[in-house]
Amino acid sequence: MKVAADPVQRFQHQMELGGPVTVTHPEIERFFMTIPEACQLIMQAVSDDPELGEQPRGMRPTA
Repeated sequence: MKVAADPVQRFQHQMELGGPVTVTHPEIERFFMTIPEACQLIMQAVSDDPELGEQPRGMRPTA
């Protein structure tokens, strides 16, 4: 069974055409952040989740 979104078939087709083999969509936007920024984002997401309840004192994000 062939699926239009099968990445292996897509890669094979790209190689048959002489490359390049693309892994992401050409219009993708990438965002970069530092490790402290990433940690802060995770802590903020966790603190905003009402199902997780109160966070331990040392794990509360700073404002």
